Amino acid sequence: MGASTTQGTGAGAAFPGQTGPGNGRNVFISNNQPHIVAQGFLDGPGGIASGLIVVTFGTPLQGSGATYEVILHRELGSGTETVLVSTKTDDSDGNFSGFSVTISGNTDYRMLIYKNLPTMQMVVTGPF
Repeated sequence: MGASTTQGTGAGAAFPGQTGPGNGRNVFISNNQPHIVAQGFLDGPGGIASGLIVVTFGTPLQGSGATYEVILHRELGSGTETVLVSTKTDDSDGNFSGFSVTISGNTDYRMLIYKNLPTMQMVVTGPF
């Protein structure tokens, strides 16, 4: 159970000095740990058409796009597709402000943006 107040004392109060991260979240997650920072949908009338799309965030995410991973997923229309975005844009302050990606299909995409997603090393075995 999380603290329901950061000001008072008694049941539900935070421990002294723990007032949260100060970034609008009410649950503390270290910015050095992998976590989802944004999620949503890319959609348009009749879905997103195939081709290059450019997405610009209303408010840039703190830090360079190099520290984020953007994953798009589609499971309607012409089949399932998962896309990892590799072309990210930073604003003049060095904050992640958007991305561009080439997609296929004519439908909506779910979007997840992770920060500090670790890379796993795997060994694949089996008949090839």
